[in-house]
Amino acid sequence: MNRISVLLLLRICVLLTFLGRTYEHLRWGVNYREIFWNYKLVGKWVARLSDKSWAEYVSDPTVNANIDIMIQGIGIVFALAGFAALFINQQRKWLAIPIVTGILFYLVLVWLHYFGFVNRLPLALEFSAQIGCSLLLLYAVFKNPPAEKFNLWVKIVVALTFVAHGFYACGFTDRPAGFLNMTMRGFGVRKDLAIDILIIAGILDFVAALGIFLKPAQRIAFAYCILWGFATAFARIYANYYDYRPWASLDQWTWKFLVRTSHYMLPLIGYLIATGKPLSLVQRQESAPTSANPTA
Repeated sequence: MNRISVLLLLRICVLLTFLGRTYEHLRWGVNYREIFWNYKLVGKWVARLSDKSWAEYVSDPTVNANIDIMIQGIGIVFALAGFAALFINQQRKWLAIPIVTGILFYLVLVWLHYFGFVNRLPLALEFSAQIGCSLLLLYAVFKNPPAEKFNLWVKIVVALTFVAHGFYACGFTDRPAGFLNMTMRGFGVRKDLAIDILIIAGILDFVAALGIFLKPAQRIAFAYCILWGFATAFARIYANYYDYRPWASLDQWTWKFLVRTSHYMLPLIGYLIATGKPLSLVQRQESAPTSANPTA
């Protein structure tokens, strides 16, 4: 596999993932107030560090404004992390700083997303690919691992993501209404048939998550993950697009597609390494030495 091609795909994947989160924070905002307005978490700190009562603290417009500024700042951090992914290499290792910072904020976002929802914790595994793509990039740049070892970690990240898909698609716990609505609108079917489609897709997700570890089946399994990963990501736009409000539809849903770039891009990377076929995106220079490693 062309090592430069894999690294380029990984850079693009991380960039688009972080840019999606950037747009979310700068355009729509994220409810970090669930942290800062949670008495059990910050109540004692408010009492220690200020002379305000809890009621005064949560109603203070200055506090509210500072939270808004913080949200915008986190969005900028995500943007810096994304662009750092394009340029980080052995000579610019310091660019790992914004990427690692972005990963840490991503972890906070995951915790916030599922804070207080124990029955939804398995769905948090969906973030495995979104966070894992950045970790894989750092691993590739700093360790320059052999292709087989690198692809093992790609498989683990992809498997975790698709197990999460399958867990909820099959309805092993409360199925998010958004899953059902997107399936109904995307396929143009009624609720009962949409549920059947989700169950079948969930079973295939489990099969694919296992298949990518089996050499005879890994190509087919990766191919399924590429197609279904893209379909489920693009469904955010397709199933919620309305002709009478095109900009509003794209404005609200495109970032949700971008943050799921890794759901199909990482399986694509895994497939390309498994098949050993270079991409036409980046041509191999004749003078460059051949290497089995996925990175430069």
